Amino acid sequence: MIHLYEDYYCSVDSVGNYTLQIDTHKTDKEGKTIYKSLGFYRSLTNCILFGLKRQFDVKTLSELDCSLQDAIKVITENDILVKNILEEKIKE
Repeated sequence: MIHLYEDYYCSVDSVGNYTLQIDTHKTDKEGKTIYKSLGFYRSLTNCILFGLKRQFDVKTLSELDCSLQDAIKVITENDILVKNILEEKIKE
């Protein structure tokens, strides 16, 4: 499993499918962390650029009552956030 950002992770199956997941902060009977699947992607890049960004957009916009102009600003800010996350991970 690949840690992306905060509680967001990406798992890869044996055929190369990528699943964006979020840590639910719950555990099963065996003490393993329970993750919630948020989307399925064909590449890690798509998982990050589309999946993670979509989650940021949905989370932010669902909490706002705003104009289209404000929504576009939020989406643009989330684009920058995702790019910054990628740049930070590359530097590590």
